[in-house]
Amino acid sequence: MVGSWMALGGALGWMNIEILPGTEGDNLHWVVHGVGALVSVLLLLAVSAVYAEQRSRAGRLGQVAYAVVAISLAVSVFTGLGVVASSFLAGGDSGVFDLFHSAEAIPYVAFLLGMVLFGIATIRARTFPTAAAVLLLLGSIGGPITSLLAGIAWVWLGLTLWARASAAPSPRPPTARPIEEASSPRRRRRRRP
Repeated sequence: MVGSWMALGGALGWMNIEILPGTEGDNLHWVVHGVGALVSVLLLLAVSAVYAEQRSRAGRLGQVAYAVVAISLAVSVFTGLGVVASSFLAGGDSGVFDLFHSAEAIPYVAFLLGMVLFGIATIRARTFPTAAAVLLLLGSIGGPITSLLAGIAWVWLGLTLWARASAAPSPRPPTARPIEEASSPRRRRRRRP
């Protein structure tokens, strides 16, 4: 389930960075920030799933990277929804809109730094395919091509988690013994040497 959310987040993230910014001057400005908030939620789920899978091998670097990325994504959701709300409430001309809009830069810089660290931690943990981790690291740098690499990396990591989850054996309940057998006392005979 998480793997499919990761794949969707990677695809939406690329779309939000590369396709939707053309709406900045339109009345659809809130769409960019609304989709951005959704992408941030999906990426928060994705980063959490990847970190949970590699937590024991990621070390202190992975822990710090996860914390930076998770906090920056949470703040990004807040600022994105703030831009959307202020667009509807004040038509985008208020000081509140400007405050939320300019505050979006802070979590973005923290996110990029955290993703560089997270990519390095993922490579070092060797829990996921190295090529996917390298794409994740390269995708953290920013820009049109690298955002496509990040989207591919998240889809790849999501599919890897999905494949692991479907390949894992499902837990079966223990088999019950018949009542007669469970209630009858059995004595073990000792062997004499």
